[in-house]
Amino acid sequence: MTDSAVNQSNSLVSRPRQKSQFAAPANRVWLIIAWSLLLVYLLIFVWVEPLHQRIWLRLLVPDDLMLEWTGGDWSRFSLVDRIPLLLLAAGMLLAAAAWGRLLLRPLRVFKRLSAAEGILFSLAVGLSCLSLATLLIGWLGWLQQGSLFLCLLGLPVLGEAICIRCCTAAGPARSALDQERRAVERLSRNWLWLLCPLVLVVLLGGMLPPQEFDVREYHLQVPKEWYQAGQIEFLPHNVYGNMPLGAEILSIPMMAVWPGEDSWWWGAMIGKVLLGSFGLLTAWALYLFGRRWFSTSVGMVAAIVFLGTPWVLHICLNGLVEMAVAFYGLMAVYATYLWRQQPADSEDSRHGLAWSGLAGFFAGSAVACKYPALLLVVLPLALYLALHGGRRAPQVLLVFIMAVSMGCGLWFAKNLAMAGNPTYPLLDEWVGDEAHTVTRHQDWKRVHQVPRDRAGRRYSMGQFWDSLSHFAGLGQLQSPLLIPLALLGLIWGRRHPEILWVAALIAYTFLSWWLLTHRIERFWVPMLPLLALLAGLGAVQLCRRAPKLSLVGILLVATVYGVLVGSSTAVGDNRFLVDLLQLRDGPTVVEELDDTPHAHVHRYLNQQVSASEGKVLLVGDAEPFDLRVPVLYNTCFDDCIFEQLLRGRNASQRLAALKREGITHVFIYWNDINRYRQEGNYGFTPYVTPDRIRKELVDLEILRPIEGLPFRLPKHVGELFEVGHEVAAVDPSAETRQEEP
Repeated sequence: MTDSAVNQSNSLVSRPRQKSQFAAPANRVWLIIAWSLLLVYLLIFVWVEPLHQRIWLRLLVPDDLMLEWTGGDWSRFSLVDRIPLLLLAAGMLLAAAAWGRLLLRPLRVFKRLSAAEGILFSLAVGLSCLSLATLLIGWLGWLQQGSLFLCLLGLPVLGEAICIRCCTAAGPARSALDQERRAVERLSRNWLWLLCPLVLVVLLGGMLPPQEFDVREYHLQVPKEWYQAGQIEFLPHNVYGNMPLGAEILSIPMMAVWPGEDSWWWGAMIGKVLLGSFGLLTAWALYLFGRRWFSTSVGMVAAIVFLGTPWVLHICLNGLVEMAVAFYGLMAVYATYLWRQQPADSEDSRHGLAWSGLAGFFAGSAVACKYPALLLVVLPLALYLALHGGRRAPQVLLVFIMAVSMGCGLWFAKNLAMAGNPTYPLLDEWVGDEAHTVTRHQDWKRVHQVPRDRAGRRYSMGQFWDSLSHFAGLGQLQSPLLIPLALLGLIWGRRHPEILWVAALIAYTFLSWWLLTHRIERFWVPMLPLLALLAGLGAVQLCRRAPKLSLVGILLVATVYGVLVGSSTAVGDNRFLVDLLQLRDGPTVVEELDDTPHAHVHRYLNQQVSASEGKVLLVGDAEPFDLRVPVLYNTCFDDCIFEQLLRGRNASQRLAALKREGITHVFIYWNDINRYRQEGNYGFTPYVTPDRIRKELVDLEILRPIEGLPFRLPKHVGELFEVGHEVAAVDPSAETRQEEP
């Protein structure tokens, strides 16, 4: 690498030490004002939300906090069962990194990256490729071939080891970028360890059985169904399972590798750890991006503030996918900035096409995790490349779009082949659909549209202010430092066009979320890494002329608050040290998260119903993940299986239909059915009513209530039945009478 190339490589977007690039604090008056505003914000943050007050009060009773991690009883302590999960998750990441390095070597991009950046980019590429490979294997119907997945995971590690050995024998020099960065700032060496407790919280929480509704309904349930079926197929009973699942599908390889009947459950736990690990990878990417773009201190603050944000911890601990979207989106921006600084005469990466291709692949990988990334990641980056591509813009855009297709195209092809709509269940009216009925499509559109206020308006200043205030800190899961420090970073970096572009991207994401979605706050989480980057800059600039320990104080606040929130029930389950099998199978402890009628019913079915001879029909209950027994269910947007089996039939035909499907038990979950039927909610078929169940099924002994349950199950919450052996004697006229539609 030439000296000029090295200098351009190291300068990149900006250098924090160049005073012309940033508006440094002018004088002590402005610094005092900035510090005063930050303190006022923190006071308001604590004062307006009782949860924020309770979180800080937990510092007074650390013993109680530790006791919560053991479920209130140290005899339940266990960590040994976590070791296999961590080892296999690490093995997946190792295989992903090996795949990524093998695929990136021909692009010759490692000369522009430090060793840590090389590993990060390899992991990002490799995880996406493992996801796509699993999708292809599932499409071919080979999901239960454990030896195939062992080869998929093991061969790239062997191949990369051979490549490293050959490269070492050739004796290549270390990159100039690594040589320059051997000396890390003293502050970072001393305080980067503050990430450790946050990392520990993420890993321990990520290994807990899922409690979140969406995770039990489809994030982990759909990979379980696909694995048990041996192939990836269209799921007419779960509309969510036919959308891209690029992050969730990573649980399937370990389902195939883990031995035994419960391999699906242990594989899902490893998949949940990987979903949480996307948050850790995003924090690492922030550290490296901030170090390269600004300084090591900026990267360190950005990583700690980000990982200490309650929203981030909520996503990571519960197995949701927004962190995967955030990670790939940040990596797409990372690659775009590297493209922006690629020298025009560089032959190594073919005039920046490798970087624009990587940006496109990462953007496509984000779309493979969640459809909205097409609008929130692909579109703005394509616009950026077009504006800055100059005369090569058409070529750069072509490479970008092709790479986007490589990252997510297989998911669209799957839906096109299986449902007749590549964007299923979206855009039915434009592209057609072989699987969606008009009624369900209208229901879907109704509940996923922009919500109305009491006056019937979708857009008003009151609604906008409410959303903006929650985003700015009034929401329960926002960080006390992220927004104010990001604003300071924007103020002090306003002279730099790239920082303004980042701010514009944040504003675009927020406005798109507010204008076009049903405004679930979790959906704006993927923009938090960019906010954290600005927050890192704001914190470092704020502390430049302040006492030396002021930045340390900011880091401590971010870490302590993150640990207090992450290790409490505010973001999810916090029984970090309880035996996993006890959390799964019981016995249930009174007033814990799983001490609910719903959880009791599922545990009862697992214990009392034979997996080989029984089958359960769930009505209104769309969370079948933890059931070992075969199950039929549907989400509220899909045709009701219960209604399909029984509607329009007489008593004998109804019993025969249940027997034909092998159904031995029926659980009707009135709690969720009534919730769906509330005004403004998703809705549920009017066919299922308590009166109909009693008159047409229970009175005729088609369904028999199970007596003597070892737990309390109020009838208004749910009812559990056995399927009868024969129909009770009825009036012959009623036997043949068809019910009204």
